[in-house]
Amino acid sequence: MDPRAIRTRKALQDALLELLKTDSFDQITPRHIAAKAGLAHGTFYRHHPSKEAMLDELAKKEINDLHQRQLQLLGTSGLRAVALSYADYFIEKRELWSVLLNGGANAIVREEWLKLARSQAREHAHPGDRLPHDLSTAFATSALVEIVGWWLRQDQGHSVDFFADMLIELLFDPIRKASTSPNLKF
Repeated sequence: MDPRAIRTRKALQDALLELLKTDSFDQITPRHIAAKAGLAHGTFYRHHPSKEAMLDELAKKEINDLHQRQLQLLGTSGLRAVALSYADYFIEKRELWSVLLNGGANAIVREEWLKLARSQAREHAHPGDRLPHDLSTAFATSALVEIVGWWLRQDQGHSVDFFADMLIELLFDPIRKASTSPNLKF
């Protein structure tokens, strides 16, 4: 991709994230995004067919990056390492995820996360599991989004270890306790 196009897409993305700090996604228009980025209105449409497509692209990329990172760790490390890796990831991308989970796009990002999690869960579902995969996926996604969103709203008052403990106690342990799947990796 042309370096100018990469810079323009990044400027548009940054503008959207900045606007989401104060406005709901429904209130934001492509014109607002372009103006905030210091670009002509038509430039937005040369890079994105709609603001929804732009947000979907951003959310999918971030969720997929996170998911791939965690899948690699699940196969090689313990549960605590996975939980700490989540914490490191969300600290590294704190501003982005604060806006995505606590800003004006919360419902859209949550839905996209659930959609991706469901498609991946179907691949790993065990037919004899006592815990239905659609229930565990909805529970896990909702719990993760709530725990991360809550943690990011805090003023640095809760440590990485506290966050990891909450993931294990509120998310991983209940699923592990209810599931009978031999495919469960934690």
